[in-house]
Amino acid sequence: MNKTLRPLYVLFLSLSLFSCEKTEDQSPEPVVLVDSELVGSFSKAGLQEKLQNEVGDVGDQVSLLIQNGVDLYKLRYNTLDLYGQPIVASGAVILPESAKGQTFSMASLQHGTLFNKDDAPSNFKANTEATFGEVFGALGLVVGMPDYIGYGASVAADHPYEHNKGLAIANADFIRAMKEFIEQNEIKWNGNLMLAGYSEGGYATMATHKYLQENYSSELPVRISLCGAGAYNKTASFNLLVNEEGSPDSGKNRSYLWVLDTYNKAYTLGLNYSEIFKEPYASEIEDEGYLSQINVSLNETFTSDFVSDFNSGRLLDLSDAVADNDIYNWKPEGEVKLYHGNMDDYVPYINSQTAYTQMLANGAEKVSLTTIDGGDHDSSISVFLLGVLQAFLGSK
Repeated sequence: MNKTLRPLYVLFLSLSLFSCEKTEDQSPEPVVLVDSELVGSFSKAGLQEKLQNEVGDVGDQVSLLIQNGVDLYKLRYNTLDLYGQPIVASGAVILPESAKGQTFSMASLQHGTLFNKDDAPSNFKANTEATFGEVFGALGLVVGMPDYIGYGASVAADHPYEHNKGLAIANADFIRAMKEFIEQNEIKWNGNLMLAGYSEGGYATMATHKYLQENYSSELPVRISLCGAGAYNKTASFNLLVNEEGSPDSGKNRSYLWVLDTYNKAYTLGLNYSEIFKEPYASEIEDEGYLSQINVSLNETFTSDFVSDFNSGRLLDLSDAVADNDIYNWKPEGEVKLYHGNMDDYVPYINSQTAYTQMLANGAEKVSLTTIDGGDHDSSISVFLLGVLQAFLGSK
C-alpha cells in the first residue's frame, strides 16, 4: 500500500464527524468550467469493499466510518500554463452521493510530486492520493483535487514544478471551476473553503492560499490551509542546496533538478549546465534532464566557479528567479497550519520555520507550526494527516 495513504486510514479511526453549517449561496454563470464527466461511483458498501481490498484489515476498520457513497468526476477548465498562455487543464471532484439540494464545505487537496503522470488525481487510480479524496467525500465534503498543468488534460504541457504563479493560478481556477460545477448541479456551498497538501502539495497549497487572498478574497475566502513540508523559502533552500551536504538519493536530486529546469524555462535564463555541473554529471543532465540518476549530494556536482559566482551575487538572474518563488513573506487572513519534521533532509525544516516567523512578524494571528521532533520527510506524513483530518472534519 502507498505509504502516504496507510497513515490516513489508521488516523481515521480516532476521529468523529461533525455536521456542516448551511448558508445562502450565489450562482453566477460559469466562466471557468469547460465540462465535466462522471467517471465512476461507489455506493457506501462499494467504497467499503474498495477500502478493504486495498488496505486489508485497516480498510475493514476505516470502512466502519464511511457515511455515504461517492460520485467521481473529472472536470476540465480554462486556465494559464507556465508561460501565461491559455490552456485547458483538469482535476478530480468527489461528491457525496445524492448531493443535489444539500449544503457542503469545499476542500481542495493539492498532491505531492508525481513522476508517474498516470497517478494524476482525475485518473482515480487505486492506492494513490485520489483515495484520500474519495474517503473525505464519503465523510460529507465536496472534495477537489487539481491535476496541475502537465497532468491529465494538459499532460503535454510543461509542469510548473515548484513555480509560484504556475501552480497558484491553475489551482485557483480549478477551485473556481469546482464551485461553478456544484452550482450547476444544484449543490450548495456553505462558504467554508479548506486547503491542504504535503511536499510539493504543501508549496502549492500555500501559493494557492496566497493567490486566492490577493485575487478572490470575496469569491473564495480561505477558511484554513494546512501546509506540510513545503519549500516556501526557495532562497534559503537553494543556498543550502549549493553550499551544504544533502541527501545522495537520486529521487530527491531529480526534484531539485526539476525545479532548476522549470525556472530556466519560465524565466528564459539560458543556463549552460556544463558551467554549473562537473563531469560526468553535466553530460548526464544535458542528456537526461531532471530524470538523471545522481547518487551523490547535489552540492558535490557543482563546479567551483558556479558556487563562487552564485554566492557572490554574480548570477543575479538565477537568484531573482529563485526569489520570485519565495512565498513565505505575507500575512494570511485565514488560518494557516504548518507541519514539518525537523530532520527532513529533502525539504529543509527552515522553510516552515521562516514562514512561521515571518507571518507572525507580519501580524498574522492564525498561524501555527507543528514541529515533528526527529521526523523526516516520510515519517512526518502521519502527523500532518492527523492534523488535516481533525481540521477538515472539525470545521466542515
